[in-house]
Amino acid sequence: MLFAAIFFGFTENRASFAELYILFMLVHTAASSLVFIVSAAVAPKNAQLVSIFSILVCLIFGGTAPTLRQMLEYNQPLLYLAGGSYVRWANELFYSLQIRHFNEAAQAAATVMYGYIVEDMWNDYFTIIAIIFVFRFVAYAMLVRSEK
Repeated sequence: MLFAAIFFGFTENRASFAELYILFMLVHTAASSLVFIVSAAVAPKNAQLVSIFSILVCLIFGGTAPTLRQMLEYNQPLLYLAGGSYVRWANELFYSLQIRHFNEAAQAAATVMYGYIVEDMWNDYFTIIAIIFVFRFVAYAMLVRSEK
């Protein structure tokens, strides 16, 4: 939080600090939940490398580059992979938090350029939370299974 607070004053954020903090905590919780799965599934000596790789895969399918529109144009299954990435929903939520203070033309441009739907901020929150619960449940199930 302190790291993010340092840079908050240097930027012209439209979202409040509380909104950005909640988003930061959701992303942190989702990433740690994914790493729990990796640590339960992989040998300890390979867990760090596989964890970094899994986070990078989530970043690749985050919807920033390539955008969701480009994924839709090139290959439909990529869009499904992006739907399972917590980074994709966090990117859309961050963009929506920032652009909602602008006029409808700017919000429409977000939909055209990136494929984001600004009005669906609550969907983004709930999707990230659902991904966290799924990751945590899978990690828990894997740990219980490994103890038997």
